[in-house]
Amino acid sequence: MHRLSARALCGLPGASPAALAAMFRACEVRLIIAPLSAGYHTTGAAWVAPVKPNLHRLANPRPTLEVESALDIAFGAKGKNLAGKPPQGHKLNQYERVIVNKAKLQGYLEMSRQCSDSACNRYLRYCWVRRRPYIAVNLYGNRVVVDLLPAAGVGKSANPVRVDRCIAGVQQVIDEAKLTTKRGILISNVGSKASSSISAPLGSDASKPDDKKVSDQFSLFVSQRKVALELSQKLWAWFTAEFAELSPEQLAEFKQKKYEVRKAKWESRMIRHLRRVAADPMLVKRVPKGSLDGFIKADAAGLVPK
Repeated sequence: MHRLSARALCGLPGASPAALAAMFRACEVRLIIAPLSAGYHTTGAAWVAPVKPNLHRLANPRPTLEVESALDIAFGAKGKNLAGKPPQGHKLNQYERVIVNKAKLQGYLEMSRQCSDSACNRYLRYCWVRRRPYIAVNLYGNRVVVDLLPAAGVGKSANPVRVDRCIAGVQQVIDEAKLTTKRGILISNVGSKASSSISAPLGSDASKPDDKKVSDQFSLFVSQRKVALELSQKLWAWFTAEFAELSPEQLAEFKQKKYEVRKAKWESRMIRHLRRVAADPMLVKRVPKGSLDGFIKADAAGLVPK
């Protein structure tokens, strides 16, 4: 099927309405007219429509990966995509990559309109590897999805007691937040009566979460996006304080130290290479004339570290 823009159609020589109609019937030409403000982008002279977002995933950012699949992919198990089974998608686009990297620093995933299941699955894998809870805020800011199972870890370092400590600490944080929130916070545990009554009429008592205590997997319903973000920040702050995880400031400082170490190693390697070149007359002839004079003088004066 051919794609032509409005500009291309208008530029056809002798393009009358009858000719355009015949072209549409014969060639199945698709005309796409949309303003730039609608989020469309162009490739060449044709308009290309963006991928339609998954509104259900934006409203409920819960990963689609099973626990076994997430662990297999995270730790490099073979045969994760088997024939006859749907592949576990985890490739990110440029928008999802930025959002997931931001979630690694701030401790919770904040969904945007460009996100899909891949962003949730990739961040869940990261949480399993780093033994941290999965926290995600949906696009509309009225739901916070929490999964405490990744905090236990896997393999020899697995510790199920961490999940019990997380449940007790998260419950305390939510109870304190309820006292300061005017419209309250509703809890819906996975597999409970509230989460199994999705088909109930909207607004009825059967469709409202009625759980009082949290479990290892639950959702929090709030009235404002500001409340959802503050609650996510409090949950992550409690976890970092309880299990001595690195805060965003500490993580940035740790990365800066690693960068300085790598820079020092690179400088030391370059100094050794320049000294070897300056000591070999055959190698000196291969570099531009006078390019090593400054280094040789600084090295002779003792200004270059050993």
